[in-house]
Amino acid sequence: MQKQRTDFCREQELEFIVAKRNWLKRNVGKS
Repeated sequence: MQKQRTDFCREQELEFIVAKRNWLKRNVGKS
């Protein structure tokens, strides 16, 4: 059970990083 939770957290973290990168890319393209 514990391992599943860490896997889920890691997945969420990866999604967050990807979203952040996409957001940065969009903002850089704007200016």
